[in-house]
Amino acid sequence: MFGNIATQQYPDLFKDPNKVPDVKEILDTSYILGASSMMGAAGAEPDMATFNTSTDTGAVVSKRNWNIEFDTGKATFTSDGEQKMYQIKDDLAIAGALIVTVNGYTDSVGSHATNLDLSERRALAVKNWLQKKTPSNFPENRFRIHAFGDDNAIASNQTAEGRAKNRRVEILIPRTD
Repeated sequence: MFGNIATQQYPDLFKDPNKVPDVKEILDTSYILGASSMMGAAGAEPDMATFNTSTDTGAVVSKRNWNIEFDTGKATFTSDGEQKMYQIKDDLAIAGALIVTVNGYTDSVGSHATNLDLSERRALAVKNWLQKKTPSNFPENRFRIHAFGDDNAIASNQTAEGRAKNRRVEILIPRTD
């Protein structure tokens, strides 16, 4: 594809449009080889993001309620919930140097203590899944986990539709000044 574009855009460089030069003929790696020889055998050390979870969250830069489906009364993802997690992983990887706050919520079915426990396990399930899939992007100190149980409902718990909306995980990206 690139060869076709190059022959159309730069006809003076490619006299024969039917023959695109092999990459070995046109690639100049002398700069990279020179830089590599200056670094030695170990190479350069990568920059690693650092996170300070002991400070206040600060202003929230981004907030989203993810409709992550869990098995009823459990902290395990449904197959649709797992698919959503892949999207979350990719979205959060873009904000790689920011702390991620995961807030878990439930509907009002069950006792308050049971719902607090379940909401924490669901928030931890999100964190643990992300860490398992890409540990370098999601180190332990990148997360803050909060469980709210059936507090902070966003819909009525009197209907099935409302309860479904209240069973959620909220992910916050705070601004770090």
